[in-house]
Amino acid sequence: MYTIYIPEIPDPVRGSDVIWLKLEVVDRRRPTASVRRRDRGGVEERIDDDVHIDNDNEQGLQNDDHVDQGEGFPGGPSDMSLLDKGELKLVSHGRKLRKFGMPHANIELLVQNSGLFSLCNISYEVGDKGLISAFVERWHRETNSFHLPVGEMTITLDDVSSLLHLPILGQFPTYVPLEYNRAATILTELLGVDETRGKAEMRQCRGVHVRLSWLQDIYEECCAQEAWECAVRAYLLYLLGCIIFADKSATYVSISYLLLFSNLHMGHGYAWGAATLTYLYEQLGDASYFNTKQLASYTTLVQV
Repeated sequence: MYTIYIPEIPDPVRGSDVIWLKLEVVDRRRPTASVRRRDRGGVEERIDDDVHIDNDNEQGLQNDDHVDQGEGFPGGPSDMSLLDKGELKLVSHGRKLRKFGMPHANIELLVQNSGLFSLCNISYEVGDKGLISAFVERWHRETNSFHLPVGEMTITLDDVSSLLHLPILGQFPTYVPLEYNRAATILTELLGVDETRGKAEMRQCRGVHVRLSWLQDIYEECCAQEAWECAVRAYLLYLLGCIIFADKSATYVSISYLLLFSNLHMGHGYAWGAATLTYLYEQLGDASYFNTKQLASYTTLVQV
């Protein structure tokens, strides 16, 4: 406790004498640890609050040490196995397309009219697995875009039109599921394949599919027999199975796509670019899951 004196304002009626007010102030500041030890004769006083604060600080330092000693990036997961998705397998048919070659001269015009001629020699033989994997890890299904440090980026219809020269306007090519017998009939009508041979192929594929290697044999046979309409359908179906609608089997192509070429003069009216982008979005969404180890679709478009 200490004393202070405060002068009071003089009263003009009573005179000009100054009246001093005496105030006693109690110092309620908390004494320091050294003062407490001095007052108690050198015996240190234990303060529960101080101990609690020291314990918190010590625990915080221990946590900081644990973070610094851990592996991984600062602020990232301590269990790095969550980021180890494993090697991503790319379903790419670039080498098959190179061996398949350009269409026969007698069907080249029909292939051009289909709107798919630009796909004949526009694929990489081997994709950049590291680059594509990095983009797949940053793909978000909700926004259909890559989330990068610089912002969001996606593949647009303009990209498909500029890079692949595929039409993006027109009727959307729809997928119609087929029954077993109906699929065998379509193989006979559109490819000129004997029904028995067609059913044998589907039994080997265990579904309404055909192998790409089998389809190549059919194409070569049609060219040798000069069955040009069947040959162009086999060639275009091979392009779809290798590029636009490549699936994770890396071997088969659905017979349902053959219906798109029932009228060879209708192929140019399809929006192949829109179908390519839609299918690619779906495959990127599936590949972004942790337990998915393959990426199908047209991987060359992702890389470019």
